Amino acid sequence: MSAIGAGFGMNVPLLKAEARKTLQRCRGAVPVWIMPINRLADTFDFATAEFDVVIIDEASQCDLMAFLPIAIAKEVVIVGDHQQVSPSGIGQQVATVNNLIKEHLTDIPNAVLYDSKRSIYDAARESFGGLVCLLEHFRCTTDIIQFSNYLSYNGDIKPLRDDAKFEQQVVEYRVESALRRTKVNAAEAEAITSIILAAIEFDEYEGMTFGVISLVGNEQALDIEQQLRRRLPPEIYDSRRVICGNSAQFQGDERDVMFLSMVDTPTGVPLTLKQAASFQQRYNVAASRAKNQMWVVHSLNAATDLKAGDLRKRLIDHARDPKAVTREIEKAEARAESAFEASVIKRLVAARYAVRPQWKVGRYRIDMVVQDGSRRLAVECDGDRYHGPDKMEDDMNRQAILERLGWKFHRIRGTEFFRDPDAAMIRLFARLNELEIFPNAQVRDDCGSPDSESLTQRLIRRAAEIRQSWDEPDDGETANLLSFHPEPEDDSESVEADPILTVPELGRVSEGQDEQRRESTVVQTQLVFDDPDSVEPSQNSVSTTSLAYLDRTETQIVNLIQSQPGLKAKQIADKLNMKKTDVNRILYDNLSSCVECDDSFRWRVSAG
Repeated sequence: MSAIGAGFGMNVPLLKAEARKTLQRCRGAVPVWIMPINRLADTFDFATAEFDVVIIDEASQCDLMAFLPIAIAKEVVIVGDHQQVSPSGIGQQVATVNNLIKEHLTDIPNAVLYDSKRSIYDAARESFGGLVCLLEHFRCTTDIIQFSNYLSYNGDIKPLRDDAKFEQQVVEYRVESALRRTKVNAAEAEAITSIILAAIEFDEYEGMTFGVISLVGNEQALDIEQQLRRRLPPEIYDSRRVICGNSAQFQGDERDVMFLSMVDTPTGVPLTLKQAASFQQRYNVAASRAKNQMWVVHSLNAATDLKAGDLRKRLIDHARDPKAVTREIEKAEARAESAFEASVIKRLVAARYAVRPQWKVGRYRIDMVVQDGSRRLAVECDGDRYHGPDKMEDDMNRQAILERLGWKFHRIRGTEFFRDPDAAMIRLFARLNELEIFPNAQVRDDCGSPDSESLTQRLIRRAAEIRQSWDEPDDGETANLLSFHPEPEDDSESVEADPILTVPELGRVSEGQDEQRRESTVVQTQLVFDDPDSVEPSQNSVSTTSLAYLDRTETQIVNLIQSQPGLKAKQIADKLNMKKTDVNRILYDNLSSCVECDDSFRWRVSAG
């Protein structure tokens, strides 16, 4: 194998063929072989290789190339989860794949389904029997795994860890006034970076590993990784096993502490609903990678920026109160009259529907009512001891009376539910959607709050101090108004700030025009600053400054400092979409007679 080297020599095909022959002779001496699927074809001769048992792990991520190990197996065990990330087929030409299917799979039933987006686990679920569902969960603490439990597994997962390392195992962290450029939310990236740097300083996080998942694209994770590599010594970065990526890259992996960056920012109206199956798979994986603590870092107001049923809203609500759904289920189940009703209630509450068991209407009672505002659906569980065959006529009469009062009913038969609970609930969910009854359960703020000096709050405070230090003057800056000396620019160290509107638009002037302006004209610019807490611009935030001999950029800087005294150079640069080096050059040179800074390098207009 050493002779093969990098695998590009002229003799490589011959060497690989000889290696396969040698492996066939020594295969019996090696009882267990472990390798990625793409190495099979180079390692074994499929005409003669045969294994007693082949186990395919993470099968839900494996595309149909995973049929290769099945071809050399007497028995096969396929381990996966259809609720986790599946092959995406990104970059593959659909027409090419379809042509290959037509050419090579002519005798295969449902051949059109074997495309680049289908996993070997999907194929196995449809082809093989003997499905075994593993319900015991050992990785995450209970508060962490319950989001995925109710999102994807109907609450059937049984968390078994009881050795929580932190009192607050799920943390919501909202970033204020964040802006997003393409797929990078710089404010969230800086917040996560600073929290990780702070955690490394705390004894409570001694020896713990860290991971970051971007819930939108790869760019956010790459930005955070670059910041961490720049600010952490390589040996610490490696010892803490820091990894930043997306859900697919983390599937099958875990870390002690995970940070989920939501990336999305407010737009003024509710964001497009995100609840498709592909997104559910990503959120399920992302929220089940943390062993001891999970941070949900976002820039949204869940009440106004997100619609009911949105996965982002569900994740934020869970982070605010990880025990909320469990409490609601226990409360509702306590009022159920049977295990059948309790099972249906559990699935409805886990889907975040508002459920009222044993609803009274006059002298009648309804098993449960699902409600969304004024819209309601009565759900009856037939076949239980209270709804046996001898009660069917009474039940139908009761339903007819209530229907005349405007009630709408959906009945679930016990035999139907216990034979296939998922199918029974799918029909119920479809009926709810038909009546425009949507998930709308709200998290109540009755979970209590941590002590004022909790570990989480001390960590957040220390992270803020770290970010503040990033805004301190770099080498070459002084508090005195000296000539400016250029310094290395670091575009990644930016603080997102509220945008400003500049009116009117001023153009540059020629030298002749400039001389004429010096003699007869004073340039006047008005900057209008939006108050983030009000809809209309605040009249008090309007600043009009008359300064002669200043170009447009210099006038903007002076007016901004006059309107918001105390800004630092980096904040001015971010507000005006400029580089910090350019702002410093203008402040220290061109505007040295107009502005001044204090010992903390905060700028204001000169008193003179």
